[in-house]
Amino acid sequence: METKITSIDRNVVEELNRDSFATDGAVFLGTGIAPIGKYKGFIVGENGVTISAITYLYPEKYSGDAATFPWMSGAFYPIEFSTLTTSAGNLMLIKK
Repeated sequence: METKITSIDRNVVEELNRDSFATDGAVFLGTGIAPIGKYKGFIVGENGVTISAITYLYPEKYSGDAATFPWMSGAFYPIEFSTLTTSAGNLMLIKK
């Protein structure tokens, strides 16, 4: 069965742009505590990152220990959170 898309609602296009291009803004974080807010993910800087604490917006979606996970440099992680603390490295936090 073939599906043909004939139109896309403008709201969908705007949301895709927000997710793809961080049009709601970003916060650059070195070692320390991120400003409290709503974030939809982060990009790890070139030296990697060590996350010592994170508060998820939807904790039921996540399991495991963020402090021991091997975060890869340059990777985007679509994790929704409200605050985050790093003890090494840097991040670009994508605002929600």
